Amino acid sequence: MKTFIFILLVFSLAVSQNSYDYDNMKEDMYNTELKKWRDMLSNAESEITRIDGEMSTLNGELTNLDSETENIWNQIYAAVGMDKAGFEAYMAEINQLRSDVQAFNSLSSEEAYKRRAEIDAFQKRHDALKANKASALTQAENALASIQSMINSARAKATLPNSMYQVVRGDYLWKIAGKSDVYGDPYGWTWLYNNNKSLIKDPNLIFPNQIFSVARAVDANQYLVKKGDSLSKIANSYGSAFKWTSLYESNKSIVEDQNVIYPYQVLTIPNN
Repeated sequence: MKTFIFILLVFSLAVSQNSYDYDNMKEDMYNTELKKWRDMLSNAESEITRIDGEMSTLNGELTNLDSETENIWNQIYAAVGMDKAGFEAYMAEINQLRSDVQAFNSLSSEEAYKRRAEIDAFQKRHDALKANKASALTQAENALASIQSMINSARAKATLPNSMYQVVRGDYLWKIAGKSDVYGDPYGWTWLYNNNKSLIKDPNLIFPNQIFSVARAVDANQYLVKKGDSLSKIANSYGSAFKWTSLYESNKSIVEDQNVIYPYQVLTIPNN
């Protein structure tokens, strides 16, 4: 169609560039011009027919190529034990895992540390997908390699290093905990003490140049008590306020009165 339009444009241009005095034109000259234009039109029509034939041939070859490509892919899918739909579903699982890991990596380091158990779940999903024969296909192989790198980054992000504090003359735990670069809250001294019991024999007696570890988060199975917390409130955040008794039983060594807990106490969360 484009070729035909092009030829018409050529004819139009040729006509516009030639001026004919048809009133005074002799018959033989008229017949000569008429034959010339008929020949040009015939040649153009022949060219269009030829090009249409070539396009038809090329379209046929393209159809055959598409069919051959589809057959090859079907053989590849069969070799890994699935069909095209199965592979698309498999890739959808991979893409979902990628999305989940990306969401995790968008967390703050502190939140990632608290939820670091999720990383092992990501790794299990990744390994299960990689165990599938379809993981040998380039698209899946590249995607899984990229996701593994993202999981490694997640592990690094969730490894929240404790900062260190060197005791200076005149320090005491209450004072240290209240410093802005430590906890910014004097009541945090109990957490500081519990994390450094191996260095502190008496919480009322510390020495210059001692180096204390300043924890920034608790383990996944632990809970750091905040102001206003109670055992039932904490238990409720884990699913049921009625489970406060299990929480109490798991922390009897540090909770003397079930009705009294203190900020910065670190409680162990029972598995049940």
